[in-house]
Amino acid sequence: MQAAPNTFALLMRIAVITRCLAAGRSGENFDFSLATLSRITRQHPDHQFIFFCDQAHDAAVDFSANVTPVVLGSPARNALLLKWWYDVKLPAALQKMKADILVCMDGITSLNTSLPQVLVMREPMNKRNGPKHIGKAAIIVTLSEFAAQEIKKQYPAMEKIQSVGAAAHELFQPAGWQEKEQTKETFTGGREYFLYTSLAGENPALLNILKAFSMFKKRQMSNMQLLCLSSGLPTKGFREKLMTYKYRDDVQIITGPGRKDLARLTAGSYAILYPGPGGFFAAPVAEAMQCGIPCITSREGSIPELGGHAMIVADFNNPEDIAAQLKQIFKDENLRSQLVANALEQSQNYTWEKTADAIWDIIKTIAAGQA
Repeated sequence: MQAAPNTFALLMRIAVITRCLAAGRSGENFDFSLATLSRITRQHPDHQFIFFCDQAHDAAVDFSANVTPVVLGSPARNALLLKWWYDVKLPAALQKMKADILVCMDGITSLNTSLPQVLVMREPMNKRNGPKHIGKAAIIVTLSEFAAQEIKKQYPAMEKIQSVGAAAHELFQPAGWQEKEQTKETFTGGREYFLYTSLAGENPALLNILKAFSMFKKRQMSNMQLLCLSSGLPTKGFREKLMTYKYRDDVQIITGPGRKDLARLTAGSYAILYPGPGGFFAAPVAEAMQCGIPCITSREGSIPELGGHAMIVADFNNPEDIAAQLKQIFKDENLRSQLVANALEQSQNYTWEKTADAIWDIIKTIAAGQA
């Protein structure tokens, strides 16, 4: 009897919505899409990929030979143009290019195509339009099991959800002793520091961390510093409060650090403080683990799943508890060493290779009609 043909060996024409990779774009979705798609396209040269965007792709997108970039029309800069792009221009192009499957990297499906669609959801979907897009998806791809369960709660009828994980940017790597010393010399005059990685501003978590840091300093008589990262200038109210803070000379607000500085600061820190939100994927936790840095964090969202044994849990509503965790990780070198080892081990569960392989398995399964 003749063996059945290998369906997966047949040429597939895989269409991918890559508006997230447009020129000038950045952020976690850009990183996720670039890291996974570059691996998938290069690892599967026998298949054809069509990248659909509403403007030119960013220069960082290095297309492999089996990728055809297609710019459809002008940038969709409002809701009406976006709907026209997804539901009119894109379906016509998909038909013309004879695509077999559509991968939606931006969290939105096309509502006017019969192609099977793989919907990647990095964050919660708008409740108003969510049911329509989720209903069109053959499968939903999430970055954490927490996200998958949250979607199932909101849309019980949607059964085809799969978590593929994610990873930190490749710049986040363990630093050697000399590199750490250089980072400390640059930012803290050579002193050790805790790194607060949520947005700095007048919010309860940061104010509680400042109270906890004050308790820590009083009890330990340490020259430790606290560095707080902010995407923008702190509020006037927060700056005024900081001026009255006893240990204000040991607190720095670093505004808008670039990716390289953020990676350096993370890898050079004694530990990071990340109260959340955990969301669908807690990137600061992944970044710290990839650098081999312990986390003092919460149990919000995806954090417990992601952090595993590489973190210490604190109640960020309770300054006494935060202070206790700061003291514990500072006083117990064996504990910190174990957390460093755990962080590096845990980070191996979250690599771009694993994520890309998982997405590819989903694509070929959906394309073969076996989902």
